[in-house]
Amino acid sequence: MSTAATHAPTDSFEFDHAYQQAQAALQAGNWPLARTRLTTLRETLQSTNADPRQQAACLALLGRVHWKALDLAASQACWQQALRLEAQPAWQGWLAEAEQLLARQASGALSLAQPPSAELPQAIRLAHQQALLTPNSVEALCRLGTVLVVHQRMAEAAAYFERALALAPEHAQAANNLGHCYLQQKRYVAARNLLQHTLARHPDDLHVQINLANALAQCGELDDALAMHQRVLQRQPDDSATLVNLATLQIRRQAFASAQGYLDQVLSRQPDHLDALSAQVDAWRFQHQFEAAIALLEQLAARQPNVAVHPRRLGSALRQLGQHTAAIAAYQQALALDPGDSDTYSNLLLTLQYAPGYSPEEVFDWHRGFGLRYERPCPTPRRHDNLANPQRRLRVGWVSGDFNSHPVAYFVLPVWSERHRQQFDCIAYDTSLNPDAVTEQLRPLADVWRRVRGATSMELARQIQQDQIDILIDLSGHTGGHRLLTFAHRPAPVQVSWLGYADTSGLSRIHWRISDGHGDPAGAEARYTERLWRLPEVFCCYRPMVRQPALRHRADYAVQPTPALQHGQITFGCCNNYAKITNDMIALWSQLLHRVPGSRLLLELAGIQHGQARAELQARFAQHGIAAARLQLEERDSRWQYLRYHQIDIALDPFPANGGTSSCDVLWMGVPLVTLAGTRFVSRMGVSLLHAVGHPEWVAQDQAGYLDIAARLAADIPALNAIRLALRSEMEASRLMDEAGFTRQFEAALRGMWQAWCAQQTTPLPSQSDQSDEAKIGG
Repeated sequence: MSTAATHAPTDSFEFDHAYQQAQAALQAGNWPLARTRLTTLRETLQSTNADPRQQAACLALLGRVHWKALDLAASQACWQQALRLEAQPAWQGWLAEAEQLLARQASGALSLAQPPSAELPQAIRLAHQQALLTPNSVEALCRLGTVLVVHQRMAEAAAYFERALALAPEHAQAANNLGHCYLQQKRYVAARNLLQHTLARHPDDLHVQINLANALAQCGELDDALAMHQRVLQRQPDDSATLVNLATLQIRRQAFASAQGYLDQVLSRQPDHLDALSAQVDAWRFQHQFEAAIALLEQLAARQPNVAVHPRRLGSALRQLGQHTAAIAAYQQALALDPGDSDTYSNLLLTLQYAPGYSPEEVFDWHRGFGLRYERPCPTPRRHDNLANPQRRLRVGWVSGDFNSHPVAYFVLPVWSERHRQQFDCIAYDTSLNPDAVTEQLRPLADVWRRVRGATSMELARQIQQDQIDILIDLSGHTGGHRLLTFAHRPAPVQVSWLGYADTSGLSRIHWRISDGHGDPAGAEARYTERLWRLPEVFCCYRPMVRQPALRHRADYAVQPTPALQHGQITFGCCNNYAKITNDMIALWSQLLHRVPGSRLLLELAGIQHGQARAELQARFAQHGIAAARLQLEERDSRWQYLRYHQIDIALDPFPANGGTSSCDVLWMGVPLVTLAGTRFVSRMGVSLLHAVGHPEWVAQDQAGYLDIAARLAADIPALNAIRLALRSEMEASRLMDEAGFTRQFEAALRGMWQAWCAQQTTPLPSQSDQSDEAKIGG
């Protein structure tokens, strides 16, 4: 029998997968995890009498792990064993270097000359050799960490700073540098906790103050961050970086005048200051000055062509102006520069919701691509130990970046208010940037409220698993502040998508999507990675005036007679995102204006007050023979959220992306809504809402029908007024505002999903107290 026949090679795929996992842990600076994985792999290879080449490769990589962990003797032993199994010149070189350093240790020659600059190519190798010679030297560890930071190897640097802190817990430089690494790794909670601890012991350390202020900002603690940056500014009043940090904070707080003051101080002295110019872009974007932002972003992209953030933000500004093709191209450019940026991919998917010309199959393929790209690298628990009792009380987790003055609150508040507290616990995971008065309405309705803005996806997943969540609900989809990568870790046995995004997540690890039969009719399943759970009547329940509930019964918010009675002409209207106003939509609306003589069109759009955007939109209508005088273009203003509808006789739903909250608002104010039924949920929300309020006759099946319905409503103003005066009462009596009835249906859906999971558990599961590491994320 040949020698080769005596070895049973381990399955190549299994070996490659385990080896790659260990490599990933090594590159992430997690040497204990890499060592554990390789030790387990080595034992498996030995017990199965595996191919010697696999055993050698495992030993060689284990030697590198020991090398990174500054254990020279262990590295030497691994490489010696590997070379006995297979001769590899690279391994021989590693062994020779280890033996030379061991010889220096034995002779007492422990000091190596370091290069004058950390930026030189040999700096990392020499700093690492010095740390190998003196592995318990805080100075050597900090030197190695600092060199790695210069070369943008943050994970490795953090591991050495952590080791230095373990040796010298009060070492301010090591702690500050570690905090900086955490910030760069987006481990914001870890950075904040460490730096707060450090500042308590070193209250005058300027660098700690700066990094702590940045960590607080990333955790959404904006007031504390502002106070800390102002404290820094007192010590260095002309420091440009501090002024830019203050400006950025004030932009996020929407204190735009204050932000501009800080930026002007910097740009008056340094007109080309890149960070200040970048902050200026955000100041303009958030004030809806999109054209100015786009022009500056194009300049920044030309100066820094390899920086992905510029085309990413350019895509967002273009999307907000409805320039979908250019926006998608910008996002694709950003992804080419930074393929790992899942937020950019999500922005691209969000743009596809508004962009015409893409088939449902193409849109689905893009969404599925998100899951294929970002889901698999996320480790998941091998099992969930939640007690599989189909009737027990359930712990339901809700994850959202919109637990504040955002449309999501209009639909979450009813469910939380009416939930069966003896059957469902409510645990909220708040990732929002700016908590506000709406947050304070939501908070007391939850059993547990966790502010997790600064947590990484893995950290949040571990918290969810520790909270023993049975059903985890995503309320964001691919919108801002989402945590889909947390769901990719599968921290809960049942995971659900609802409400915040009108399409599939693209993740196979989100098991269900809550919808209804009008939004997702039979056959829609093929366009989702989730299974559809259709509620019997409507997918949501609406509560008006969430931002200002005290004003709900004020006279100026009561339904008023249709304005055509006073003006003698019909005013059509749409109050939606500019991104939803497509050329096809403009062409159809222009036909309607021609068909109804003397009629006008009111459009409330963010950014329309600026000359270029206004002129461009007027020109698009002029191409269809509509004069500017027949258009009433209004800037979006939250103070007019409901009052604007007093000026509109008939509301026009855009397509392919319908209105959501705005459609509910307009119906509650008594304004009939005309919608066009499309093929995807995003273009069928109007169908669901109008069926729920009892007016399916306002749903058109094609563009001709859309025109007919709108023109028929416009033709009889007294009848239109009667519809208006009755509509609020009809809506308040409908399923769309039946909070208790909807919540019972919603809870029945959750219970059904839970029972389906329980039915899949073929063997009794251990109790929660018996959880092993293999049942934990990252274990």
